[in-house]
Amino acid sequence: MNRRLLMTYGWLIEAAAVLAVIAIGLTLLGVSAISMPVHPFGFAVMLVALQHGTTRAAATAVIATVLLVPSLPAQEFGQDWNDFMLNLARAPLTWCAIALVIGGFTDRQRRRRDTAEASAANTQVMLGRLLETNELLKASNRALEASVAAQRTTALRIFDATHPLRRDESALIGGTLNLLKATTGATASALYLVDGGRLVLAAAEGETAGRPRELGSAIVAVLASGSECLIASRAEDRRVLGGEALLAAPLLSAEGTMLGILVIEELAFRDFGLDTVANFVAVCGWVAGALSQERDLASAEDARFGGEGCRFIGPGSAEAAASFMVSIANRFQLDLTSIDVGVAPDRVGNVPQLINEMQGVFRNSDMLLQARRDGTVLHALLLGTDMTGGWLAEARLREGLTKHDPSLLASIATNVSCLHQPRRHAA
Repeated sequence: MNRRLLMTYGWLIEAAAVLAVIAIGLTLLGVSAISMPVHPFGFAVMLVALQHGTTRAAATAVIATVLLVPSLPAQEFGQDWNDFMLNLARAPLTWCAIALVIGGFTDRQRRRRDTAEASAANTQVMLGRLLETNELLKASNRALEASVAAQRTTALRIFDATHPLRRDESALIGGTLNLLKATTGATASALYLVDGGRLVLAAAEGETAGRPRELGSAIVAVLASGSECLIASRAEDRRVLGGEALLAAPLLSAEGTMLGILVIEELAFRDFGLDTVANFVAVCGWVAGALSQERDLASAEDARFGGEGCRFIGPGSAEAAASFMVSIANRFQLDLTSIDVGVAPDRVGNVPQLINEMQGVFRNSDMLLQARRDGTVLHALLLGTDMTGGWLAEARLREGLTKHDPSLLASIATNVSCLHQPRRHAA
């Protein structure tokens, strides 16, 4: 604040100091300033005009005129009034002329200086903006180079992500979200499959993982009615999605049957573009085709009812085969015993070995069933064998596993149950 006041009124202090020095000097020297050809106060006016311009020089001239009043001479006898007034006004008029002329030059130079300073300041601002723009361009260039480098590996990443689509249905389900992430950059997604006439959550990644829930009925209804894809950027689709997802599309078989629904719930803003939507629709087509193909192959395998070297019945026909065996046992009044074998999920890779062992233990008349597609549950139906015989057969299976792979025996659970027992007539 003090500095601002000094900058504002410094000229006044400077002018007063100069005038005081001149007045004191003239007093000490005993010189009458009014009698001098050039009044010394004019130097103060000139100095302020050179330093501070017209306005402040004029103010200094006014101050000097006020200081001049006490030393004004009286009119001499016989002196003309006009001449007397002209002598009195000569110094103030001179000071005003000095303030106007010299102060005008100073003001002009000051304006030029201010213009130059403003231009320099604008130049500095423009230079700063150019530097910021240059940094942004450099950052954009680095991002573009990184994007181009990433695109070189996109084909390889997509190829790796599609590998699970060539295996069984469980691997296909697990690989779908990896494929979706590789092609669209989705950070949260979910796969729903039709099971028993309703949608169930088959796989999820991101915030949806671990919290199964049902998809909104409005989304299911719109997609089931024939909509190819729901996109949150469209107002009519956004109302249907209701904040549950950004993209949603059905998985359709070649016959147009809905197999499931694939959704993207979270996606980076920069990744949400037309190419992302196209990739998402393409992924839905790939997954639907792979799912249909896998199920067709599974049905074809299940249709194999025991050929040479294969006495296991697949999961697609296992229920019908079990019902057939129960009806045979009931018709001919025979015992029907089931040996149930459960395999730990981490030992699924040993199921083929277990199947071979069971084929070597049980009789040709026994029926071996694979109850689940992943092979974690197997059954042996023993026609004409009661519970005692069933436990004996179960012991033979355990004995064989003990000889060949004790670790596999420790990872299975067995049980013997009676499926049919004929009526025993009293003698």
